[in-house]
Formats: sequence, C-alpha cells, structure tokens
Amino acid sequence: LYEIFKPYGEYFHLPKATEKADPSWFGFLLTVKEGVPFSRHQFQTYMEKQKVQTRAYFTGNVMYHPGYRHLAKEYGELKKVFPNAHLATTSTLFLGTYSGLTEEKMNYIKEKVDAFFKELGA
Repeated sequence: LYEIFKPYGEYFHLPKATEKADPSWFGFLLTVKEGVPFSRHQFQTYMEKQKVQTRAYFTGNVMYHPGYRHLAKEYGELKKVFPNAHLATTSTLFLGTYSGLTEEKMNYIKEKVDAFFKELGA
C-alpha cells in the first residue's frame, strides 16, 4: 500500500515505521494534508464507492468526544491548541490490511487510487 500511495505523497502524510520499531499494521493509515484539493471525506467516499473499504481514524483529538467535553472547555479553541490532533481527527483514515490482500486486490486498489487522482487532474 505504501508503494501505491508514494507517488501521491504531496497529498498524504504516509505512515513509516520508526527506527527499531516493529509495528503490526492492522490498517494502513493515511492523513490528507492541509491545503490539498480534496478532503478525507471526498477520498473516502470515492474509495467506498469503488468497493475499497476504509475507516475514519477513531481518536485524534479525544477532547472532541462527549466524555471529555468538560475538560475541553479549559483549553479554548481545540483546533488552535492541538492542531495535529485536530488534523488527525478530521483528515485521517485507514485502509484495511489482512493476509487476504492478494496481488490482484492490490492492483485493484492501485487502479482506483490512480483513477481518483486522474479525475482530480493530478
């Protein structure tokens, strides 16, 4: 998946394992960069319509969750105070990874990602 998205690195923050890390990639994390000509929602909707399942990132800024609203009030405008967490909340998604991702399925994903950017004019 990294190789599929690498040509579009100007649009996404791509995941990379840090030195000495051995991550378990239960999902391929993508964060849509600020100032690009599409939103996470637009990309996610497109991929879902192409039968490529995605999931929105499930935490990001935890202060947006109802159980933490009482604490969030202390910080003021959360987007300004926690800009990276805000970006994760609004612009991050996962593509699933599992042992059944065959070469055929990976080629299909690549075809659909390339088609999205072609439609975008990128």
